[in-house]
Amino acid sequence: MDTLTDDSMTAPAHTGLVVMLKAPANAKRRLAAQVGGLAEEAAAHLLACVLEDALAWSGPTWLSPANPRDRDWLMSEIGTETMSAPTPFPLPATCGEPNDVTAMNRSAMCGLILQQGENLGERINHVDGELRRRSRGISRFVFVGTDCPGLNAAYLQQAAFGLKRADAVLGPARDGGVVLMGARRPWPDLSGLSWSTQDLFAELRGVCLDAGWSVTMLDARKDVDTLQDLLGTGAALSGDRRRSRRDFAEWLSAHRGALLAQQPDGAAEARREEVS
Repeated sequence: MDTLTDDSMTAPAHTGLVVMLKAPANAKRRLAAQVGGLAEEAAAHLLACVLEDALAWSGPTWLSPANPRDRDWLMSEIGTETMSAPTPFPLPATCGEPNDVTAMNRSAMCGLILQQGENLGERINHVDGELRRRSRGISRFVFVGTDCPGLNAAYLQQAAFGLKRADAVLGPARDGGVVLMGARRPWPDLSGLSWSTQDLFAELRGVCLDAGWSVTMLDARKDVDTLQDLLGTGAALSGDRRRSRRDFAEWLSAHRGALLAQQPDGAAEARREEVS
């Protein structure tokens, strides 16, 4: 298994990038159990981060909402003129540029494909199958979610470059999950994997190896699933010049006291921060 670390590689133009997403109100359920309504705001910032990167991607990009409600929310945010929502595989269309945290790059191109399936593995298999069936010669696809603000252009480029020489490229999360997964062949059956657990990366790599695939691994990145993850994100974003990350860092700073107060001993820590 190879490990890629060179940030200087250019992304192949014929690699598709797929963002698996939910509307912020429907995302981050685990975080919502800890911080209530702030989870929706955090989810909106996380989504803005991945959309900023996805819509700057040099190759084709698809946004894949989890269900019709999430699709309708997405269409309301970016405008119905930008995508063909009823079709499972529309022609790419220019994305709009709203002024809130879901801001998109008007020069980017994107398509829409709706997820189907009972769990994330089935959903990825479905989206991957539809893309391969209808994509006119594109065979390499990189899938990302909305949990990792630490993604950047160099990381995505490494993934695309990795698929030129390996069947799969995996970006592990530091908690045992994955932040990125790409393949140049149809994915094996992913429905039986332990999604949203610390065993996911090992199981996904094992499924690929069992299928006889070559696998390239990227460096591990931190994702945001819990309050503790969220509180640890601000420092990593503080020097990031991308608009979405600056906005997220400012939001985290403004709400740090409220977030700290949600920890078992958070109220006391928040008061100490106010005094200092």
